[in-house]
Order: sequence, then structure tokens, then C-alpha cells
Amino acid sequence: MTLSGTPCTFPSREVDLSNKPLLMLQTNEYLRAFLTGRIGFHKMGMLLIISGAFGAFNKQLVIEAGGYTPKCIGEDMELVVKLHKHMLRGKHAYSIKFLPDPVCWTQPPDTLRDLKKQRKRWHIGLIDTLLRHRDMAFRPEYGRVGMFCLPYFWIFELIGPVFEVMGYISVPVSFILGVVNLHFMLSFFLVAVLYGIILSVGALLMEEKTFRKYPRISQVMKLFLYAVLDNFGYRQLNTIYKVEAMFGYRKNRSSWGNIKRRTFEEKGKK
Repeated sequence: MTLSGTPCTFPSREVDLSNKPLLMLQTNEYLRAFLTGRIGFHKMGMLLIISGAFGAFNKQLVIEAGGYTPKCIGEDMELVVKLHKHMLRGKHAYSIKFLPDPVCWTQPPDTLRDLKKQRKRWHIGLIDTLLRHRDMAFRPEYGRVGMFCLPYFWIFELIGPVFEVMGYISVPVSFILGVVNLHFMLSFFLVAVLYGIILSVGALLMEEKTFRKYPRISQVMKLFLYAVLDNFGYRQLNTIYKVEAMFGYRKNRSSWGNIKRRTFEEKGKK
């Protein structure tokens, strides 16, 4: 079984970058997620999500695994995890692959209000998938997916944002109360920022070396600029959205939500 997919914001005729900061931040974020995270999980045989914008599945195996789960708002990830479970239980040979070069159009949110809705829905979908398949975690019969990948998602993707937000609050409060000094607070912040910058810049360098979808120097410099800016507000905002999603999981776990969409012609005029 082979599956492939990647949601891209590349136009069909000419590749260019948006003039809107929020869309540029998302472009940088997608490059980082797909060219580091997805490729890494693919190489280790532990890919858990084929994004809904562009995926190809073996229909018969999907049917055998049970198909899409009703009222599941993270259906793309949930289906892939379900396929892992089905194939590993039956001890069948299979592969789930990420291909970074397919091109399709997708419409990212262009307002903070819609971005919040999207990110909360994504995180609720993650929670729902992990809970539905919690019996796979730390189970040797599910191989690397059960022993390494799912625990990683439980610890770093699901619970991690809570500790990150606690750090944003506790470190400054500790400084005000005199528990930590200025040197520690600045060092903590610097490490967090450098980590994000290294991941983003690494993804951009990989993109330029392999695909070169942004051939102009001005485009590359713009992407590098937003790779740095990403760590001053945007990343923290998305982390807060994830924590909000955790508190609203029970209420919103079956709600897709409404995001304002425009045609590509309308977007091109902006």
C-alpha cells in the first residue's frame, strides 16, 4: 500500500509569495512541518498523517480497515492511524509514504479569527485520534508506530503545549518574584527561539536544495525573514490555541466550524 500527499500553497502557473504577514508565516510553517517532520516520519516508517488536501489511498484497504469514522473532524490522521492498526494487526507488508513534490492548491486562513478556528480544530482532531487509538500506544505488536511514534504525539504534540504555555507564564513570574535571575530568563527565551529558527531555516535550505520552488533571491530572503519572525508571537499564539482546544475538546469534538473562504481569483486581487 502506498499513500502520498502534501498540501501546498503553490499556484499552478507562477510560484510567488503572499504580501500578507499571516499567510507568509503559514507558508514558512508548512515548509517546516512537511520538509522536516513529515519526511522524517516517512523515512522511519512512522508517518501518521496524509493531509486531506492531497492524499491517495488504496480503496480496498481503506474499506477493510473500516473506512472514514463518522463525526471525526481529524479524519485524515485518524484514517492513517487506522490503516497502520489494520495492517500491523494482520502482519501485512505495507508502506505509507510522504511525497514532498506533488502540487495542489489550498486556502489557508487569512485572519487570526479563522486561524484560531483551524488550529483548534486540528488539535481537537489530534486528541480525538489519539484517544480512539490509545490501545496502540506502548504496544510492541504495533511496532515503531506503537512504541515510538504514538507516544511521541501523546507527550510532545498533545501534552507539550501545556508545558510550553506554563513556561511562558512561570518564567517571567519567577523573575518578578526573584526566584530566577535575568540571565536564566533570557537564556530560556534564547534557546526556545534558536530552536525554532534552526528548524525553519533548515527546512528552507532543504527546499532550496531539492525543489527550488522559490527561485528569486527576494523570495528566499523573505522566507528567511519570516523564519525568524515566526518565533516572536506566531508560534506562541498557536500554542495557546492548542491549549484552548484541549479545554474545549468535549464540546467541539464533532464540530468542524466555519472558516471564511474566498475564490482563488479573489485572493489573487489582494
